[in-house]
Amino acid sequence: MDETSRPDSIITPTQQDTASLNEGAIEWFYDVAIDPLRMETLIDEWERSMAQLRNNADFFAPDLLSDRKIMGHFERAKSILAKVERDSPVDQIELVLSPFKSVSAFVLDAGLKIQAANDTATVDLALENINSVRDLPLESADIESLLRSIRRLFENDREDTAILSCRPTHGQQIMVFRLQLFHTLDGQPMVLLAANGITWPNGLSSTLTKVFGLTPAETDVLRSLVRSGSINDIAIARGRSVDTIRGQIKSLMAKTETRSQVELVRLTMSIMGVSGVPAEHDEASQNIHRGYATLEDRAFQTVVLPDGRRVDYLLLGDPKGRPILYLSAGLGLIRWPARAEAEAANRGMRVIVPLRPGYGGSDPVADDVDYTTALVSDAVHILDAEKVEMCPILSIADDSFFAFEIARTHPKRVRAMIATVSSLPMTSTKQFERMHKWHRFMYTGAKYTPHLLPFMARSASYMTQKIGKRRLLQLVFGQCSGDVAAFENAEVFEALSSGSEVMMSESRAAHTAVARQFVSRKKDDWSSSVDAVRGKLPVIFMNGTEDQQVPMETLAEFQTAQPWIDWRIFEGSGNLLFFQRWRDVLDAIEPYTGNDFP
Repeated sequence: MDETSRPDSIITPTQQDTASLNEGAIEWFYDVAIDPLRMETLIDEWERSMAQLRNNADFFAPDLLSDRKIMGHFERAKSILAKVERDSPVDQIELVLSPFKSVSAFVLDAGLKIQAANDTATVDLALENINSVRDLPLESADIESLLRSIRRLFENDREDTAILSCRPTHGQQIMVFRLQLFHTLDGQPMVLLAANGITWPNGLSSTLTKVFGLTPAETDVLRSLVRSGSINDIAIARGRSVDTIRGQIKSLMAKTETRSQVELVRLTMSIMGVSGVPAEHDEASQNIHRGYATLEDRAFQTVVLPDGRRVDYLLLGDPKGRPILYLSAGLGLIRWPARAEAEAANRGMRVIVPLRPGYGGSDPVADDVDYTTALVSDAVHILDAEKVEMCPILSIADDSFFAFEIARTHPKRVRAMIATVSSLPMTSTKQFERMHKWHRFMYTGAKYTPHLLPFMARSASYMTQKIGKRRLLQLVFGQCSGDVAAFENAEVFEALSSGSEVMMSESRAAHTAVARQFVSRKKDDWSSSVDAVRGKLPVIFMNGTEDQQVPMETLAEFQTAQPWIDWRIFEGSGNLLFFQRWRDVLDAIEPYTGNDFP
């Protein structure tokens, strides 16, 4: 849209407009700096104050809240937040749970009541409505064994640890529980329970092969059993029949002279030298991305760029298969549901997943380097490292912007674009105002007040560390029943939670990188990138009717503006469409993965 097409009603806000900003909103930023759990209240207060300013702003050159007085408020709030992050006292039980990020862990008091649990336990063991060990979703005999072990720890001063295996009621998979007695500062005894916390040490496979004569396939099946994979899950992940997996397990028991799967797992654990749940990230495993239930471990690959900066990436699916470049959005959703990753492997797809600058082990870019340029360059260097000349791009959410940029600047590298729950350039204030408040808060921040966005992103990151990712998903996506159904699926939640660790975890917060990419996408009109691709390669957009960032009215405007795009709309799906409809997505992209394509 050019200068002459701007509505006459759009004016630049006066100093009086800016000064009229509700002082309560500024006070809320101070409150959030002290207690980020108040973030949602801030958003409501901020929206009441900012809506009129946005309506009166020049959409094409917005400049809101940049005066010295307001900036001073934010600088002081930022300093407060930094101090809170450094000095905030940590609850002792929370500290005990903190090492267990990707295994189920919870704490019991002497009355056998659950006092606290991490997100993983809440999902995998359905703890949200459970207060007692007796209500855990385990076989009744195993619950009695677990209770006996717990009571023994509380009653016997000579024992402070125990380990036993249990079987959930919802399947055949084995869960290994490690129990640890500890005392709070006021002397109260507590027991920590951690499940599935077994890692597979380097060299264990070769040891098992030498000692028992296991085949590589049997070793892989045993590894899945130790990590609590059910026979059905193992069969799906390996692309084999259930009968084949049962036969391999029988062979394992014969070679190891064990009489049951439980005994087989216990024997393997004893060989591993497991005396407790190992630390989740030791130095030797820093470059491994680990799931905590059904996802297989994946090693990060690394490319060192000409300027010396390090860029990491993952390979999902078949590491020698037909390439797909996958752009994982600002949340860093680098993992797919286990069945989706297995299906990609079965279809012979090699999914290349770059970690954007400042995420995980990828080095950040300097302040004077354009973030978009760096991200595009990183993706191309990774394709070079994988010896990929041309491939389709699969993107989720706003990463359609980066997909268009790659296609515009490197047209010979892109075969097709498949964008899920994605957006086109926003061309009116109304398109921002239609968003759900959480999306609107960040996206209008990037558009109208980019200088304040780093503080907003930092506050959101710190809040998430406090409330957990599951609660964040409820806040941001809870208005869409399709999204709720998605993240309440344990397999999907594992992909969302563990994948986003590269962006946000207790030890990492990429809020600076998040703010920079938000600004790069929303500050300027990027319609020229879309126009550069028109008619030159296939572009498919897959959106849901319940998308809270791009609701149907905005989607209709996009369809009218860009009718050449292949629009595919899914009833009842929201922002987590990809994690629900991944089969449809793989069906859409598969024709463009081979040498012969439409």
